[in-house]
Amino acid sequence: MKIKAEYIWIDGLTPTAKLRSKTKIMEQGTEPPIWGFDGSSTQQATGDQSDCVLKPVAQFPDPIRGGDNILVMCEVMNVDMTPMHLNTRAALVNQLQILVSLNHGLVWNKSTHFMSSLMTLSNMDNLLVFHHQAIRSSRRLLLRSWCRRGLWT
Repeated sequence: MKIKAEYIWIDGLTPTAKLRSKTKIMEQGTEPPIWGFDGSSTQQATGDQSDCVLKPVAQFPDPIRGGDNILVMCEVMNVDMTPMHLNTRAALVNQLQILVSLNHGLVWNKSTHFMSSLMTLSNMDNLLVFHHQAIRSSRRLLLRSWCRRGLWT
């Protein structure tokens, strides 16, 4: 049986990024594949190198279409699968992995707030702002941890 997968990502418009989407028809029960788009139309790439990649990171039931249709939340990658310069989600994940790798209780307890906020975030329009705030806060926590451990003066 065929379903509709609505791929959703944040574009490169400034000063306020917008949500973009495109629909893929796929077989029910299969994982959403990596997909591409022309980044010049969303101001995420120049016309001469406009290929961009949508990497699925989460999927949810589609409340509008219903049935087995899904919403696929994506991050934008370059063709070589490195995060695009506007991909704030990749920067956030990187910062959180650094905090977790420190295995320092004080830092983890404070960063848990960001993880729980990220999981309960329901307004996708605020996602870009949330990423920037979380990255700034996690950097401050990381520096404090390093100072306490004598790794930064």
